[in-house]
Amino acid sequence: KYFGRRSGLELKMKLRALTVSCTWTDDNPEEESTGKLILLLKDANGNEKGRYDVFGTVTHDWVHKMRVFDSGSELVRSAAEGDKLQLMHEIGDNGELHVDNLDMYLMLTE
Repeated sequence: KYFGRRSGLELKMKLRALTVSCTWTDDNPEEESTGKLILLLKDANGNEKGRYDVFGTVTHDWVHKMRVFDSGSELVRSAAEGDKLQLMHEIGDNGELHVDNLDMYLMLTE
């Protein structure tokens, strides 16, 4: 499932850095945690250029997470003006992913 617009966020300039933060939990302590946040990078035609696991697998406790994709990261090096970013979540058959205070900050450059 996607967060926000399914069409994604178009990069109007070159991506220099990206920060994602949230507080999250897998609210099913009876089952193994499987939920993840995934950032998709797509070209202007919608073809997938990269799929990036933002935080790894969620835990059963509410935890605040933050990740910075800097200029040395594969995501930033691969991103080009006109590409689109989509944030989605993946959950297994037994999990429930709860996400609060989701923020995504982009630093752009010409």
